[in-house]
Amino acid sequence: MKIPQRTYKMRRSCDRDPELPLNILILVLELDTDLEGAGKDLSPNLPLHKAAINGDWKTAESYFQRAPDPDAIKATITGASETALAVAVRSPTRNHFVKKLVDKMSENDLAMVNDYGSTALHIAASSGNTEAAKLLVEKNTCLLYLQNKYKNLPLHVAAARGKRDMVVYLMKVTREDDDAKPFEGESGVRLVQKLIDGGLYDIALNLVKRHSKLAFGNPSPLEAIAQKQSAFPSGARLNYWQCLLYWVSLLNLFPLLFV
Repeated sequence: MKIPQRTYKMRRSCDRDPELPLNILILVLELDTDLEGAGKDLSPNLPLHKAAINGDWKTAESYFQRAPDPDAIKATITGASETALAVAVRSPTRNHFVKKLVDKMSENDLAMVNDYGSTALHIAASSGNTEAAKLLVEKNTCLLYLQNKYKNLPLHVAAARGKRDMVVYLMKVTREDDDAKPFEGESGVRLVQKLIDGGLYDIALNLVKRHSKLAFGNPSPLEAIAQKQSAFPSGARLNYWQCLLYWVSLLNLFPLLFV
């Protein structure tokens, strides 16, 4: 069976086919109601779109049974070429619906991407829907290592959005020894940056402690913090002791930067 254009061809080893695009950023709208998106008439799929938004499995199942296309479960239902799964994972109130879809879809189906290149796991990570992420990862662990257009893994996306529970879960199930080296090199530096962007400073610190080379990344953790105005009271008038504590906190956070 030919793999649809917007899927990733997965192998059990989680190796990546270099000819396939592994990409795209995540931030997509909760409701993309443009039913003529990219010149595509999606009005026939409106019932499925509404069912996905409402978490209405009865209607969705009826739609699949009546649809002439046996692959209707993978139908594009938004102008951004999203499937019912991609729409449903944005809210934990629809996880019963997500589970039904995941049970019926193959591993390859779960790796389908929208026009932004986002997989359902990217979208769940962005939304902080940890339960949905678990359903996806339990069926296809390779989703953890698929990058978007901007080289962001689902973990990077969750970190940037400050989704603590999601970050903790994804860090737990992401293998450090995977070929993608998610916690090292460019990916690791990017992760530290995203964690700081999301205000997850303690997780960033623990990551740097485990992988000390990340302290010298570009940008460095200190530079990333300095660029984040909300990280420290830099605009406030600090007395001597407050200033001292301010800089001591930086020293304790990233001591390798001061040697």
